[in-house]
Amino acid sequence: MAIRARRIAWARPGQPLTVTVGCSDPDGDPLAYQLASKAGNGSVEQTGPATFVYTARRDYRGEDGVLVLARDGRGGSALISTRIAVDDPAPVCAAPAPLVLRPLRRGKATIACSDPDGGRCG
Repeated sequence: MAIRARRIAWARPGQPLTVTVGCSDPDGDPLAYQLASKAGNGSVEQTGPATFVYTARRDYRGEDGVLVLARDGRGGSALISTRIAVDDPAPVCAAPAPLVLRPLRRGKATIACSDPDGGRCG
């Protein structure tokens, strides 16, 4: 049994992330997938033959993961270690307009930022 590692892009806390796994069989046999472990800091459920939905706890930040077992029905199998990084995305800020100042004078620039999750910036 081989173990293959796969890193997944960021997941947001409390929001579902659809994960599709895939392997190839050297003999060309069709593969069946099933969960081989639970998520340590969230939930995961199989929603299709090779599709899983992972949701991190709302209060969790860090790395999580699950193991998925791939079988060819003839005794061949492999574990897929799916790693998921969980974090809030950073705020997005627009560049301020150019500011021209005279020597020894103060100026003021306004920078507009927004939080992709709808949270407060500042």
